Amino acid sequence: MLCPHCRTLMTPPPPGAPDRHACTTCLRVAATGEDAQDIEAREDQRREALALLDEALALQRTRRT
Repeated sequence: MLCPHCRTLMTPPPPGAPDRHACTTCLRVAATGEDAQDIEAREDQRREALALLDEALALQRTRRT
């Protein structure tokens, strides 16, 4: 499976692990059979979640001071 972002081979999951192929270059993940659109949608969701977490942590820091 190729990463749609950097066009490198994604590392398959080890036996018995959840079905998540991983790109070692850009950290995108994919399940077997997903297309580029699915992978990019997951990446967008991951980045949005991280941005929200950063906002929450910044807000928490400002309330402590």
